[in-house]
Amino acid sequence: MAASLTFCTSHQSGGSPKEETRNGYKARNGYRQGTATRQGTATRQGTATTVDDRRETVSLIGSDKVEGTAVYGADDRKIGTVQRVMIDKISGKIAYAVVSFGGFLGMGEEYYPMPWSKLDYDTQLGGYRVDVTEDQLRGAPKFSRSTDWDWSNRTNDERVYKYYNEPLWY
Repeated sequence: MAASLTFCTSHQSGGSPKEETRNGYKARNGYRQGTATRQGTATRQGTATTVDDRRETVSLIGSDKVEGTAVYGADDRKIGTVQRVMIDKISGKIAYAVVSFGGFLGMGEEYYPMPWSKLDYDTQLGGYRVDVTEDQLRGAPKFSRSTDWDWSNRTNDERVYKYYNEPLWY
């Protein structure tokens, strides 16, 4: 059973100590006591959970670290960066990586929804590799800051996945 726990980062000053209980954890003056320490190690019913600022492990990565990661084409040239990751709310599967390409300081930049299944992380490049060249990307379905993309339109899903020759995620 997963428990939700929010660590407070600042100490309340002045006044009398205040204690509260949330989801089985006790907090006093903004710090967890008894079941958690200031460093972020919490225990609940004998189970330890470490909470810190790491957003990446050997096999897991936080979504905020995926955004901004370079995307390299089949020729090892950088073709863009991951602007956003789109997750299917019902299945929990990642449907798209929105790859930004072109422009300068956001001006003229275009966004290419790409099936997540097309991206493979390459540790040597420090980014995602796709089997698409820059020229192929230019012909893909896209949108920009001045145009809209209807994420609820299943025809767009079919168009994107067909372009990349990938089976739909749903």
